[in-house]
Amino acid sequence: CGLTDLPDALFDELPNLETLIVSNEWWDMERREWIESQNKGDYNKLTRLHPRLQEFKQLKKLVCGGDNEKWKIIDIAPIKDLNNLQYLYLYSNQIIDIEPIVPLFLKTNIDIDSNPIINPSTEIVKKGKDAILKYFAPPEIQKQGSKAIERYWKNFSQTSPLNEVKILLIGDGASGKTSLVKCLTG
Repeated sequence: CGLTDLPDALFDELPNLETLIVSNEWWDMERREWIESQNKGDYNKLTRLHPRLQEFKQLKKLVCGGDNEKWKIIDIAPIKDLNNLQYLYLYSNQIIDIEPIVPLFLKTNIDIDSNPIINPSTEIVKKGKDAILKYFAPPEIQKQGSKAIERYWKNFSQTSPLNEVKILLIGDGASGKTSLVKCLTG
């Protein structure tokens, strides 16, 4: 097909997509063999993960990796909330930071080999998912051991942002503090 990006029509027409394979060839971790695409056209070479990928809430398998040469995917944030993912193949891209997808390491088979990752270091990445989960856990959780780290990431992936802020208003009388509070709180 020669894709460098995913078409918008894909998201409009297939909202319940469970498997998306864009690679020309890839290592199938479950079958332990190389799989070659049936595409006989030009090789695909994605330059990014489409921002609308986050809409595929049912997605279980995503294969977007290079083969003959490196792809150009750098930002992996669009997939950070795909909590149904079971298999993620991002081999041979330009990914330097895996922090956005750390919670996915708990329950997803992830292949991020052959990327110039700097956060965390390649030494930590080579040690596997437990080392990655530990690296990104807060120090007080790390001290409690592997079970605490696993609990932390399970809870982390099940929480949603609080979106709450505390404000202390100081000012002269009749300067509008109460009016501002009423406006902010509805």
